[in-house]
Amino acid sequence: MAGTDRPAWYSIAYLIFVALCIALMSFINSFLEHERPSKPYIERSYKSVKSNKSVVEIEQNKEDKDSIKSEKKIEDNTQKTQVDQEPVTGGESKNSQSDEKYFSDLIKNYKVSVLSKLERPDSRTDIVLRYYAKPKDKGMVYGLSKYGFYIHERSSNDVYKNFATNALYYGDDVKSEDIQLVSYLLLDAGVELKKILPSKLHDDWKSNAIEIGTDTSFLKLPTLRLKDIRKNWN
Repeated sequence: MAGTDRPAWYSIAYLIFVALCIALMSFINSFLEHERPSKPYIERSYKSVKSNKSVVEIEQNKEDKDSIKSEKKIEDNTQKTQVDQEPVTGGESKNSQSDEKYFSDLIKNYKVSVLSKLERPDSRTDIVLRYYAKPKDKGMVYGLSKYGFYIHERSSNDVYKNFATNALYYGDDVKSEDIQLVSYLLLDAGVELKKILPSKLHDDWKSNAIEIGTDTSFLKLPTLRLKDIRKNWN
């Protein structure tokens, strides 16, 4: 057995060789781990059995169809909401309504949105209704009180006492709907309105006021019609 003895350097060289092999294998394994997908790769066919279209194309078409269906559903819901929110006007738009129908709806909406919320006999405080009383009006203006207006009555100047009311003046902050409503009620009561004009004065109370009076320069003008007062006055 003495002949098989190897020198000490041989054992050292062998150990170094083994260590190098282990290090090399560790390096190769580490490289492969780095290249390996983080998730298992599942092979799949990109060809449909019954179609030449790829699965990607089929899925894209499905997404497009779902998107179209979703948009159509949103559009239908929007249209339904708009129909539900619009007031019932017998299928007519406001522009195509007759004047009589337009003012009938105006009165109905006013009774619901304004008049029903007043605690009678309280009157509206957001608007001032100033009336310069005249005998020739025969009390026709006072019907406005039934619609929640408090009539601030003042005597007319002697120059106008022998004339009937023929003019309406509105302040800067008066709503168009109130101008239409008061004008309509006056015409309906028999008052011969000739002109509706913005007030020339703009002090505190006049900005929220409708003044009912007379202008002798309007005497020969034709009486206003419903279509004449059916406009936006603001």
